[in-house]
Amino acid sequence: MKTFVWFVCVLVILAKANALDKATTKVKNVHEACQADPGTHADEYLIERARMEQVDPKKVGLHTLCMNVHAGLQKENGDIDKDDLRRALSEGIHDSAKVEAIVADCGVRVGDTPEEASVNLFRCIFGHENAYVHEWKPPMIHS
Repeated sequence: MKTFVWFVCVLVILAKANALDKATTKVKNVHEACQADPGTHADEYLIERARMEQVDPKKVGLHTLCMNVHAGLQKENGDIDKDDLRRALSEGIHDSAKVEAIVADCGVRVGDTPEEASVNLFRCIFGHENAYVHEWKPPMIHS
């Protein structure tokens, strides 16, 4: 019986790790696709700075909008559908209370333009401790 319980625990841990790996891969692929497009490319340093401080939405807004739209966090016009946001966050965050806290805090559009709204959503999500859906960061930012 102990062996069976241990085996089930290992399977649950592996399933959670696999789900996080899929979310990480998805975000990495979306980032790379948005960076490959000259219209949505942004300086990696500015993207990292946007996590912590206000940056000019004209410099990173098209990139964050591209990321947010492709990740299912936001619509192209900058609006946020709370159900879509909840679903997208739940792909990588398995603590439903944490997801609900982020949706409550970040689920309202802030910004006049889609770019402003995307940067503000990006900052809001990153403002939640250990809340983002992945551990991956662009290669330049690892240090």
